Amino acid sequence: LTLSSFFSSSFFCTALSTAKATVGDAGAAPPAPPLDAAAGAGTAGGGGRQAIHWAARNGHYHICKWLVDMGADIYARTNDGTTVFHWSCWQGHKQIISWSIELGGIDITRMQNDYGCNAAHFLALQGDVNTLQYLVETFKLDVSSYNNQGHNPIHKACWRGHLNICEYIYELFSRESIEQQKRFTSASKKEKKDQKDSSYT
Repeated sequence: LTLSSFFSSSFFCTALSTAKATVGDAGAAPPAPPLDAAAGAGTAGGGGRQAIHWAARNGHYHICKWLVDMGADIYARTNDGTTVFHWSCWQGHKQIISWSIELGGIDITRMQNDYGCNAAHFLALQGDVNTLQYLVETFKLDVSSYNNQGHNPIHKACWRGHLNICEYIYELFSRESIEQQKRFTSASKKEKKDQKDSSYT
């Protein structure tokens, strides 16, 4: 028995009716039937989404862990290449984000779906600046990456009206610009000093 068949309407209704009848007769529900959870966990539905994608999308950390224990693939991708990690980012579920990175050894700087979207695009759509900051500071997530449509994360934030994301990304670029200017000034001073020193030799 697979998870997909267990949760199909006809089987589930039959099982529910049987359980109600048994409770009425004996005062206790029958034990749960054995589930081939590993097979069910890997069964893809519409768009290639497996059970673990739905659990990650909706923030059900304990379900994600259970599904992986039952054989679900933490690296599973939907038909458009969106991963469990991406789905958790789309709704800003930090616990699942951290868990999927740690468990899967994911290099989030390289992970994109088939549209070229990385975690920053998903978090910008959702407006979760705290998780975006966490991934940028901890894992060097790129917030300047363009997807196949030519959109970067700030475009996504503007589309959804997330001013906090816009301000954070602007601040990042401003800081980087200042640091680049400092490095350029330092290198320029050193070059001038070297040239001055060499003039005395």
